[in-house]
Amino acid sequence: MTLRAACVVTLMTVLAGCATAVERERECFTSLAIEYVASQEEVLRLETVWRTSLSGETGTDDAHTTYRRLQEARTKQQPTREWYERVFDRLQLRSEEEEMMTHVRLLLLTGSGALLYPIVHWNLREVLWDGTDPDADTDPVKRYCTDRLASERTRDVNREMLTARKSVLPFNE
Repeated sequence: MTLRAACVVTLMTVLAGCATAVERERECFTSLAIEYVASQEEVLRLETVWRTSLSGETGTDDAHTTYRRLQEARTKQQPTREWYERVFDRLQLRSEEEEMMTHVRLLLLTGSGALLYPIVHWNLREVLWDGTDPDADTDPVKRYCTDRLASERTRDVNREMLTARKSVLPFNE
């Protein structure tokens, strides 16, 4: 009975760690999605303006200027798009891992196969993650999401402090 209890405790620890990582990556993806959509809309708007300027309704100088702005917007958007895709891929892979592990849990934990769960989990993780640890501190996606969320929280706290300070201080005219 103590071996089974140890397996259950190990399982709960692993699941808690995975839930925290998934939540962090979901928050990061949500934050990135907002930024990505806004930058994509800007690029599409500039592309429409550039195509309109090519139709001859405006001068060629305007077409060159608009094209330059379009290229600058695309260049500026590139890192956001790359991180958006990387975090999306990470979430998708974690979702697939969780779906597979749910089936394994249902199969193994209902009987004496519970002892094999940690081995199956480790093997599946090795195959899915190609030998890398997505929860390691050196993982680039984990670092990016952690840094991004920390900077957003700092920005939110600073904004709240500024709002609170403004509400306390009398207006100077």
